[in-house]
Amino acid sequence: MLYKPTNISPSGVVVDGQQPITISWENKGNRQYHYQVKIYNNATGTLVYDTGKIASYAPYCTIPSLTNGIEYKYQVTVWDVEDNSATSEWVVFTCRSTPSASIINLGEKVLSPSYLFQGQYSQAEGIEIRSFMFNIYDNNNRLIATSGEIFSDVIEYEFDGFKNNKTYYIELQVTSQDNLRYTTPKQEFLVEFEVPDTLLEVFVENNPDNASVKITWKPIQITGIPEGNVFFVNEKVNLLDGAVTFDENYSVKGDFTLRLWFEWPGETEILKLRSKWGETIVYTCADGVRAVKNLDTIPFYFRSNEIQPILGEDVLLVMRVERNLVGLEVVR
Repeated sequence: MLYKPTNISPSGVVVDGQQPITISWENKGNRQYHYQVKIYNNATGTLVYDTGKIASYAPYCTIPSLTNGIEYKYQVTVWDVEDNSATSEWVVFTCRSTPSASIINLGEKVLSPSYLFQGQYSQAEGIEIRSFMFNIYDNNNRLIATSGEIFSDVIEYEFDGFKNNKTYYIELQVTSQDNLRYTTPKQEFLVEFEVPDTLLEVFVENNPDNASVKITWKPIQITGIPEGNVFFVNEKVNLLDGAVTFDENYSVKGDFTLRLWFEWPGETEILKLRSKWGETIVYTCADGVRAVKNLDTIPFYFRSNEIQPILGEDVLLVMRVERNLVGLEVVR
């Protein structure tokens, strides 16, 4: 006895019609000697593909291509050696385009041990992104770091710990809401950054009890970009005639707390924070610290506790940023 084909695939899924589509089924009962697959536009009922009656024992066939953006229905008919036939139930699937993606902010070099990689996504039928993942490989094509799958339409992830003068490769994998996946070709980049000047404070302690000397040291580095006359004074950095800039290779996400130790300089600007939403300027004044935060050209003002430090006195500024609010506290 010949039974109608079952376990038919694809069924209820989305596939890319511009890629070969394998249709498979399972036969029970008499052996199959012929098959025929007919595919229709599910909306119009129009026949769009017909294999004809094919002599074959194989429970599968390959469709070269179909038009994306359309839902299809199809049936599989099989014949046994006595030319008895059985036809499957209707099966439905959809064809859509595989998404595309690219890494948009990477050149030949990365000039920092950390970098925020960004990507973009598109899909021909307007299907939104479901998730993305960045992967980093070394020169031997070994996976050494991954963002893991991130469910967001903002394609960005920061990796850190890159070694100086080394070559890496990165790929971006995106998945659409209908579960079609695309992976970019691996993109090569060289990490090359300047090693900042280092002040090394060495401490020597004599231990006469066991006739030994204990030597310890403390390295101090400027990890930003110095501008103007910037130099070390003992374990401090003199910025009276200069500044240190931390550029786009440095990023702070969400709320944060900043602690800044400095010698009281009198009334002057001491810190400037910039983002794509605006700018925050922090400055000292006669009775404490003030901040002005400009959001879309609208200024918001904040002030610390009242304090009147002596010029050159060591103080600690604790700056807490929560959403659009800035809290300032000066500790002597």
